[in-house]
Amino acid sequence: MRNVTAEAAYQTLGLEPGASEADVDRAYRTLIKRFHPDREGGDATRAAEINQAYFQLRKCPAPEPEQRASTLAEALYARRASQFRLRRKRKARIWPVALVGILVAAYLQWDRIAALSLQSSDQFRELIEPSPNDGTEAALASGRPASLDEPIGDAAVSGAIGLATRLLPRGGEAALAEESRDCHQKLRAAPTLERLDTCAAFDDAVLELLKRDPLREDGPFAASAVTARQINAATLLSGDYLAIDARLDRVRAKVQALMAPAEPDAPVNSSLP
Repeated sequence: MRNVTAEAAYQTLGLEPGASEADVDRAYRTLIKRFHPDREGGDATRAAEINQAYFQLRKCPAPEPEQRASTLAEALYARRASQFRLRRKRKARIWPVALVGILVAAYLQWDRIAALSLQSSDQFRELIEPSPNDGTEAALASGRPASLDEPIGDAAVSGAIGLATRLLPRGGEAALAEESRDCHQKLRAAPTLERLDTCAAFDDAVLELLKRDPLREDGPFAASAVTARQINAATLLSGDYLAIDARLDRVRAKVQALMAPAEPDAPVNSSLP
Protein backbone atom coordinates (compact mmCIF):
# COMPACT_ATOMS: atom_id res chain seq x y z
CA MET A 1 0.00 0.00 0.00
CA ARG A 2 1.56 3.27 -1.07
CA ASN A 3 2.24 6.10 1.35
CA VAL A 4 -0.08 9.10 1.31
CA THR A 5 0.92 12.51 2.65
CA ALA A 6 -1.41 14.22 5.09
CA GLU A 7 -2.06 17.03 2.60
CA ALA A 8 -3.01 14.54 -0.12
CA ALA A 9 -5.19 12.62 2.33
CA TYR A 10 -7.14 15.77 3.22
CA GLN A 11 -7.54 16.51 -0.49
CA THR A 12 -8.85 12.99 -1.16
CA LEU A 13 -11.55 13.52 1.46
CA GLY A 14 -12.35 16.99 0.11
CA LEU A 15 -11.11 18.77 3.24
CA GLU A 16 -8.79 21.64 4.03
CA PRO A 17 -5.53 20.66 5.79
CA GLY A 18 -5.99 20.65 9.56
CA ALA A 19 -9.70 19.77 9.47
CA SER A 20 -11.05 18.40 12.75
CA GLU A 21 -11.44 14.68 13.45
CA ALA A 22 -15.20 15.10 13.35
CA ASP A 23 -14.95 16.60 9.85
CA VAL A 24 -12.65 13.75 8.77
CA ASP A 25 -15.10 11.13 10.08
CA ARG A 26 -18.05 12.87 8.44
CA ALA A 27 -16.32 13.19 5.07
CA TYR A 28 -15.16 9.57 5.20
CA ARG A 29 -18.64 8.21 5.92
CA THR A 30 -20.18 10.28 3.13
CA LEU A 31 -17.61 9.33 0.51
CA ILE A 32 -17.31 5.62 1.33
CA LYS A 33 -21.08 5.28 1.20
CA ARG A 34 -21.10 6.88 -2.23
CA PHE A 35 -18.15 5.11 -3.84
CA HIS A 36 -18.15 1.65 -2.25
CA PRO A 37 -18.03 -0.97 -5.06
CA ASP A 38 -20.92 -2.95 -3.58
CA ARG A 39 -23.24 0.00 -4.19
CA GLU A 40 -24.68 1.02 -7.54
CA GLY A 41 -22.31 3.41 -9.27
CA GLY A 42 -19.49 2.54 -6.85
CA ASP A 43 -15.80 2.75 -7.69
CA ALA A 44 -13.39 0.26 -6.10
CA THR A 45 -10.31 2.36 -6.83
CA ARG A 46 -11.89 5.52 -5.42
CA ALA A 47 -13.10 3.62 -2.34
CA ALA A 48 -9.59 2.32 -1.74
CA GLU A 49 -8.17 5.86 -1.97
CA ILE A 50 -10.77 7.09 0.51
CA ASN A 51 -9.94 4.32 3.00
CA GLN A 52 -6.21 4.90 2.69
CA ALA A 53 -6.61 8.64 3.21
CA TYR A 54 -8.82 8.08 6.25
CA PHE A 55 -6.35 5.68 7.88
CA GLN A 56 -3.53 8.14 7.22
CA LEU A 57 -5.35 11.02 8.91
CA ARG A 58 -6.49 8.94 11.87
CA LYS A 59 -2.93 7.62 12.26
CA CYS A 60 -4.03 4.00 12.35
CA PRO A 61 -1.11 1.54 12.82
CA ALA A 62 -0.09 -0.51 9.80
CA PRO A 63 -1.98 -3.84 9.96
CA GLU A 64 -0.30 -7.23 9.72
CA PRO A 65 -0.92 -9.34 6.59
CA GLU A 66 -2.79 -11.99 8.59
CA GLN A 67 -5.32 -9.37 9.68
CA ARG A 68 -6.81 -9.05 6.19
CA ALA A 69 -10.44 -8.01 6.27
CA SER A 70 -13.10 -6.58 4.02
CA THR A 71 -12.96 -2.89 3.20
CA LEU A 72 -16.73 -2.96 3.52
CA ALA A 73 -16.36 -4.15 7.12
CA GLU A 74 -14.33 -1.03 7.89
CA ALA A 75 -16.90 1.28 6.34
CA LEU A 76 -19.74 -0.52 8.10
CA TYR A 77 -18.03 -0.30 11.48
CA ALA A 78 -17.44 3.44 11.10
CA ARG A 79 -21.05 4.05 10.04
CA ARG A 80 -22.65 1.90 12.76
CA ALA A 81 -20.49 3.40 15.49
CA SER A 82 -21.58 6.81 14.24
CA GLN A 83 -25.24 5.75 14.36
CA PHE A 84 -24.95 5.01 18.08
CA ARG A 85 -23.75 8.55 18.68
CA LEU A 86 -26.53 10.11 16.59
CA ARG A 87 -29.26 8.11 18.33
CA ARG A 88 -27.97 9.11 21.76
CA LYS A 89 -27.81 12.74 20.71
CA ARG A 90 -31.47 12.70 19.70
CA LYS A 91 -32.33 11.44 23.16
CA ALA A 92 -30.01 13.88 24.95
CA ARG A 93 -27.70 10.97 25.76
CA ILE A 94 -24.78 11.58 23.44
CA TRP A 95 -22.41 8.63 23.01
CA PRO A 96 -18.98 9.74 21.71
CA VAL A 97 -17.68 7.08 19.37
CA ALA A 98 -14.07 5.96 19.51
CA LEU A 99 -13.19 4.79 16.02
CA VAL A 100 -9.42 4.55 16.39
CA GLY A 101 -7.91 1.34 17.69
CA ILE A 102 -10.61 -1.19 16.81
CA LEU A 103 -11.13 -0.58 13.08
CA VAL A 104 -10.75 -3.69 10.99
CA ALA A 105 -7.66 -3.21 8.83
CA ALA A 106 -7.18 -3.88 5.12
CA TYR A 107 -3.80 -4.93 3.85
CA LEU A 108 -3.43 -6.22 0.30
CA GLN A 109 -1.88 -4.95 -2.91
CA TRP A 110 -3.36 -1.73 -4.32
CA ASP A 111 -4.80 -3.48 -7.37
CA ARG A 112 -6.47 -6.18 -5.25
CA ILE A 113 -8.30 -3.94 -2.77
CA ALA A 114 -11.69 -4.77 -4.27
CA ALA A 115 -11.13 -8.51 -3.73
CA LEU A 116 -10.20 -8.55 -0.02
CA SER A 117 -10.99 -11.80 1.78
CA LEU A 118 -13.30 -11.81 4.81
CA GLN A 119 -11.78 -12.52 8.20
CA SER A 120 -12.67 -11.27 11.67
CA SER A 121 -9.93 -9.17 13.23
CA ASP A 122 -8.17 -9.99 16.48
CA GLN A 123 -9.49 -6.75 17.97
CA PHE A 124 -13.08 -7.88 17.46
CA ARG A 125 -12.33 -11.31 18.96
CA GLU A 126 -10.87 -9.79 22.11
CA LEU A 127 -14.08 -7.87 22.81
CA ILE A 128 -16.04 -11.04 23.43
CA GLU A 129 -13.18 -13.18 24.80
CA PRO A 130 -13.64 -16.28 22.63
CA SER A 131 -11.85 -19.49 23.43
CA PRO A 132 -9.21 -20.85 20.99
CA ASN A 133 -10.43 -22.89 18.03
CA ASP A 134 -14.00 -21.78 18.55
CA GLY A 135 -15.12 -22.75 15.05
CA THR A 136 -15.50 -19.27 13.58
CA GLU A 137 -13.61 -20.07 10.39
CA ALA A 138 -15.64 -23.24 9.90
CA ALA A 139 -18.87 -21.29 10.17
CA LEU A 140 -17.74 -18.76 7.57
CA ALA A 141 -16.51 -21.51 5.24
CA SER A 142 -19.64 -23.66 5.50
CA GLY A 143 -20.92 -22.34 2.17
CA ARG A 144 -24.43 -21.97 3.59
CA PRO A 145 -24.68 -18.41 4.97
CA ALA A 146 -27.84 -17.63 6.88
CA SER A 147 -30.49 -15.45 5.29
CA LEU A 148 -30.52 -12.31 7.39
CA ASP A 149 -33.80 -11.23 5.77
CA GLU A 150 -35.79 -13.67 7.91
CA PRO A 151 -38.18 -12.17 10.49
CA ILE A 152 -36.73 -11.03 13.81
CA GLY A 153 -37.51 -13.44 16.64
CA ASP A 154 -40.03 -11.61 18.80
CA ALA A 155 -39.65 -14.08 21.66
CA ALA A 156 -35.86 -13.78 21.56
CA VAL A 157 -35.98 -9.98 21.68
CA SER A 158 -38.60 -9.85 24.44
CA GLY A 159 -36.71 -12.43 26.48
CA ALA A 160 -33.44 -10.51 26.15
CA ILE A 161 -35.10 -7.28 27.28
CA GLY A 162 -36.65 -9.03 30.27
CA LEU A 163 -33.35 -10.62 31.26
CA ALA A 164 -31.47 -7.31 31.07
CA THR A 165 -34.17 -5.60 33.10
CA ARG A 166 -33.98 -8.25 35.85
CA LEU A 167 -30.17 -8.43 35.97
CA LEU A 168 -29.49 -4.70 36.29
CA PRO A 169 -30.86 -4.22 39.84
CA ARG A 170 -29.43 -7.56 41.00
CA GLY A 171 -25.85 -7.42 39.78
CA GLY A 172 -25.32 -4.09 38.07
CA GLU A 173 -23.16 -3.59 35.01
CA ALA A 174 -20.81 -6.44 35.93
CA ALA A 175 -23.64 -8.99 35.78
CA LEU A 176 -24.84 -7.54 32.48
CA ALA A 177 -21.34 -7.78 31.00
CA GLU A 178 -20.99 -11.40 32.10
CA GLU A 179 -24.36 -12.32 30.56
CA SER A 180 -23.45 -10.58 27.30
CA ARG A 181 -20.14 -12.43 27.14
CA ASP A 182 -21.83 -15.78 27.81
CA CYS A 183 -24.43 -15.10 25.13
CA HIS A 184 -21.82 -14.33 22.48
CA GLN A 185 -19.74 -17.35 23.44
CA LYS A 186 -22.78 -19.59 22.96
CA LEU A 187 -23.40 -17.93 19.61
CA ARG A 188 -19.86 -18.68 18.49
CA ALA A 189 -20.24 -22.31 19.56
CA ALA A 190 -23.55 -22.76 17.71
CA PRO A 191 -24.39 -19.83 15.40
CA THR A 192 -28.12 -19.33 14.79
CA LEU A 193 -30.24 -16.32 13.85
CA GLU A 194 -32.27 -16.68 17.04
CA ARG A 195 -29.12 -16.54 19.17
CA LEU A 196 -27.83 -13.55 17.18
CA ASP A 197 -31.12 -11.71 17.76
CA THR A 198 -30.95 -12.57 21.47
CA CYS A 199 -27.39 -11.33 21.95
CA ALA A 200 -27.89 -8.16 19.91
CA ALA A 201 -31.19 -7.37 21.64
CA PHE A 202 -29.62 -7.90 25.07
CA ASP A 203 -26.80 -5.45 24.33
CA ASP A 204 -29.24 -2.91 22.88
CA ALA A 205 -31.53 -3.26 25.91
CA VAL A 206 -28.58 -2.66 28.25
CA LEU A 207 -27.73 0.56 26.41
CA GLU A 208 -31.32 1.71 26.89
CA LEU A 209 -31.25 0.83 30.61
CA LEU A 210 -27.84 2.11 31.68
CA LYS A 211 -28.12 5.70 30.52
CA ARG A 212 -24.37 6.01 31.04
CA ASP A 213 -22.46 9.25 31.33
CA PRO A 214 -22.13 10.39 27.69
CA LEU A 215 -18.43 11.13 28.27
CA ARG A 216 -17.70 7.51 29.15
CA GLU A 217 -16.32 5.44 26.30
CA ASP A 218 -14.92 2.53 28.28
CA GLY A 219 -16.06 -0.91 29.29
CA PRO A 220 -18.06 -3.62 27.49
CA PHE A 221 -21.08 -1.36 26.92
CA ALA A 222 -19.28 1.55 25.33
CA ALA A 223 -20.89 2.31 21.96
CA SER A 224 -17.76 1.24 20.08
CA ALA A 225 -17.51 -2.05 21.99
CA VAL A 226 -21.15 -2.95 21.35
CA THR A 227 -20.80 -2.08 17.66
CA ALA A 228 -17.75 -4.29 17.24
CA ARG A 229 -19.29 -7.14 19.23
CA GLN A 230 -22.51 -7.21 17.22
CA ILE A 231 -20.85 -7.00 13.81
CA ASN A 232 -18.37 -9.72 14.68
CA ALA A 233 -21.18 -11.96 15.93
CA ALA A 234 -23.23 -11.49 12.77
CA THR A 235 -20.29 -12.45 10.53
CA LEU A 236 -20.57 -15.95 11.98
CA LEU A 237 -23.77 -16.29 9.95
CA SER A 238 -23.17 -14.19 6.84
CA GLY A 239 -20.50 -12.28 4.98
CA ASP A 240 -23.02 -9.79 3.58
CA TYR A 241 -22.24 -6.67 5.60
CA LEU A 242 -25.12 -4.66 4.19
CA ALA A 243 -27.55 -7.40 5.27
CA ILE A 244 -25.83 -7.55 8.67
CA ASP A 245 -26.28 -3.81 9.11
CA ALA A 246 -29.95 -4.02 8.15
CA ARG A 247 -30.72 -6.87 10.54
CA LEU A 248 -28.96 -5.26 13.50
CA ASP A 249 -30.89 -2.06 12.82
CA ARG A 250 -34.16 -4.03 12.81
CA VAL A 251 -33.29 -5.67 16.12
CA ARG A 252 -32.41 -2.31 17.67
CA ALA A 253 -35.61 -0.71 16.38
CA LYS A 254 -37.69 -3.51 17.91
CA VAL A 255 -35.89 -3.16 21.26
CA GLN A 256 -36.43 0.60 21.31
CA ALA A 257 -40.10 0.19 20.40
CA LEU A 258 -40.70 -2.38 23.14
CA MET A 259 -38.85 -0.31 25.76
CA ALA A 260 -40.36 3.05 24.82
CA PRO A 261 -42.45 4.63 27.60
CA ALA A 262 -46.17 4.10 27.20
CA GLU A 263 -48.07 7.04 25.83
CA PRO A 264 -50.37 8.59 28.47
CA ASP A 265 -54.07 8.01 27.94
CA ALA A 266 -55.90 10.93 26.41
CA PRO A 267 -58.14 12.73 28.93
CA VAL A 268 -61.76 11.70 28.74
CA ASN A 269 -64.20 14.51 28.11
CA SER A 270 -66.93 13.83 30.65
CA SER A 271 -68.96 16.94 29.99
CA LEU A 272 -72.43 16.38 28.64
CA PRO A 273 -73.52 18.05 25.44
